[in-house]
Amino acid sequence: MLPYWLRRLFTPGRPAPYGALNYETKLLAARTLSLAWGAKLPRFETSPTKLRQAALPVVSEHLRRTLGHLDRRTVADHRFGLTVLIRDLIVRELQIPALLTAGFVYQQGERLNYTPIEQVERLLRAGTVVHADFPLHVWITLPSHEIVDATFWALFPKLAVGDERSTYGILLDPAFGGTRSYHPQWLGEGVARSLGLLKEYEGW
Repeated sequence: MLPYWLRRLFTPGRPAPYGALNYETKLLAARTLSLAWGAKLPRFETSPTKLRQAALPVVSEHLRRTLGHLDRRTVADHRFGLTVLIRDLIVRELQIPALLTAGFVYQQGERLNYTPIEQVERLLRAGTVVHADFPLHVWITLPSHEIVDATFWALFPKLAVGDERSTYGILLDPAFGGTRSYHPQWLGEGVARSLGLLKEYEGW
């Protein structure tokens, strides 16, 4: 059972609503939640240095090469595995840590792929799940707290912004995310792997 102070952060309508917290605070809360669920998290040191201008060409190239030949449904269904693949490519080229992050997205008055933590806990207790049906979104968090979302355009094509569909993803700073905000609930890939949400994509 999670402590009340932590559970209330993820419960709509409670004091100190989760949605009002900044991304860094939400990430710390998600870390605590993930550890409470028994996740083993990689070392991840944050940095105040924003990477957008330096990282954008690298991110854009890996998004295009990895996702450009896949149809939208495939990307949506295999979003966990493909996000891990892109994360590994970015880590290798930029020589920085990057954290697999799962949760929900808020845009146009809707909480997309929002799942109460009680339901996530039930899924974790149940064991293996069908990856396409797992009710959380997934993205990459960089040390600067900038976000790489490689699959939103495939999962919610009508809500994709700007040229997100043509570039196969987006790199943004959540502090200036416009009408879209990201809400992490669970970090790391250990649990995702044990649930069968990840597979190898060599040759794709």
